[in-house]
Amino acid sequence: MISCMPKTLFSFLFVIAFLSSALHSGLQAQSSELPFTEMDLNNLDSFESPSANWQLAGDVFMDTYQDQHVDAIDGTGVLVNTAEGNQPQDIYTSLDHGDIDLSFDFMMARESNSGIYLQGRYEIQLFDSWGINKPRFSDLGGIYQWWEDGRGVGGTAPNVNAALAPGVWQHMEIKFRAPRFNEQGQKIDNARLEEVILNGKVIHTDLELIHPTGGAMSNEEAPFGPLRIQGDHGPVAIKNIRYKRYDNAPLQLSDISYKYYEMALEEGDDPASIIASSNIKTEGTARQLTLNEIERTGEFAIVYEGSLEVPEPGTYLFELRTDGGNLLEIDGNLLLQNGADNRWWSPHTAEVDLLEGTHNITLTYFRGEDGDSPVLSLLAEGPGIEKHALHMSSAFPANIQNVYLPKLIDPEDKPIVMHGFMQMPDRVHPHSAAVGFPEDVHFGIDLNNGSLMKMWKGDFLDVSSMWVGRGGGNLSLNEKAALTFSGAPAMAFLDSRDTAWPDSLQENVSFDMHNYRFGNENQLVIKYQMNEIIFEDHLVPHNDGKELMRTIRITESESANNLYLRIAEGDSISELPNGLFQINDKAYLINLGENIKSESWIRSSGDRVELLVPVNSTENTEISYSFVW
Repeated sequence: MISCMPKTLFSFLFVIAFLSSALHSGLQAQSSELPFTEMDLNNLDSFESPSANWQLAGDVFMDTYQDQHVDAIDGTGVLVNTAEGNQPQDIYTSLDHGDIDLSFDFMMARESNSGIYLQGRYEIQLFDSWGINKPRFSDLGGIYQWWEDGRGVGGTAPNVNAALAPGVWQHMEIKFRAPRFNEQGQKIDNARLEEVILNGKVIHTDLELIHPTGGAMSNEEAPFGPLRIQGDHGPVAIKNIRYKRYDNAPLQLSDISYKYYEMALEEGDDPASIIASSNIKTEGTARQLTLNEIERTGEFAIVYEGSLEVPEPGTYLFELRTDGGNLLEIDGNLLLQNGADNRWWSPHTAEVDLLEGTHNITLTYFRGEDGDSPVLSLLAEGPGIEKHALHMSSAFPANIQNVYLPKLIDPEDKPIVMHGFMQMPDRVHPHSAAVGFPEDVHFGIDLNNGSLMKMWKGDFLDVSSMWVGRGGGNLSLNEKAALTFSGAPAMAFLDSRDTAWPDSLQENVSFDMHNYRFGNENQLVIKYQMNEIIFEDHLVPHNDGKELMRTIRITESESANNLYLRIAEGDSISELPNGLFQINDKAYLINLGENIKSESWIRSSGDRVELLVPVNSTENTEISYSFVW
């Protein structure tokens, strides 16, 4: 005889019935986290008495090759320190913070120096460190020293130099945890940087800040303090300042009870009928969500019920992972449901508005066929509440998560070419090559059409997937730190200047790679033939490895009209006052050779913008340009 609360059984049967039409679907497809709060940069009201060297702008230009150069362009949305005047000052936010997740975009002038002080006390350096081989604590992303007896003490360099060029926008993400104090006001835990990510690369993890850094507003540590941006050492621009403060206690689960079922589910069975005729094998109470009550790896269901203590009214996000089907309800409202073939690596999230107080929560987890060990993860995030686990670690152990340490290959004294598949936004490009240089400048190229697909700096490739299962997989790199392009052909025949650029090779156009070699100064030379035109594509690090130079050289040709090279495409392209071209709101820059700049032009094509140059398809024609980032 089944002993089960009607509400729980009804909910469980409801999800089983639903699965016949939506095995993979949930009730929502929302974000994996709650949104950040964005600081208003339409005025300076978010700051305490800003000095005259700080102003708002709609955009900013900093010359990549000219020291300390800054031009602020009228408008709002960008906070600019011009560093002008007799006594330029730092700027402080009206916001005080303890634990905080912070992200922002910033631009450095050449040879400029600034910094962001967490709680006004712990400085992370903002510095022009473009091209520095071995970064120090004083470089971009470094944690500055403090002073004792007139000498510098401490300081932590970033793990890698992730700095981009002056004059392009960069991005930093910071997870800061404030120092902890007891009731007597004595510090019991140091401040900590859980993680700092610069331009897609992790530069600090779990770093204790044992002392305020040099130039702190106070060496006396405290639970709260403002953000402070250094303004007296050189120009800097900042935008898109977003943050989450974590001032509230986490959610608490209590009064947990469970009912555990074992039942056979064969293909074609009606799960609702099987469960309805099944007996509860065990039931009882639990202190935490552990899955310890499950006695087998398949053909089971467990229903947890409990009380959820909510400390603050507002919007909450729940993230659920199970290896098998699941259902999540709060106060009888269905938030999530997923079928028996759901896998743990596919997280499902739901947002719900909750009042302060106690709420009823029901979590059902079931599986049909035998499989790996059952796993469950339930995370929650709320107003002023950091995302945290409501399950015990034993329910979602790390060794089940197949976390592999990266196996990196890097060129040491000569370039490396790795052939393979490369994932692009449109599709996988099968005939691709990743090329790495000892200068730590790398790119991916489609050998079927000559298009540059990706460019990145730092670590070359992660080949850990080659040691998993049968190996293989796509060429793997740090995508967050890479520039990604369209993957469309590099050159095309256009009937007119208004003809759309082709997404793939044009009809009646043959394109073949003959061979490649490494020439002088380790430059890669790829030989292609496009119809009757034979050309070489020379690619090599430039300007001490800060840039990538590309030169297209026609070696054999019959006359071909209306042939064009697409230098760049993006959401925005414009020529800057120094003659360089900015791409995608200064995500990177293009430096065109003087012999082709006068012939180049910018055009709109649909919702995209392109930079094109005609190709004079006669022997010894040469087109050179460099990517600056």
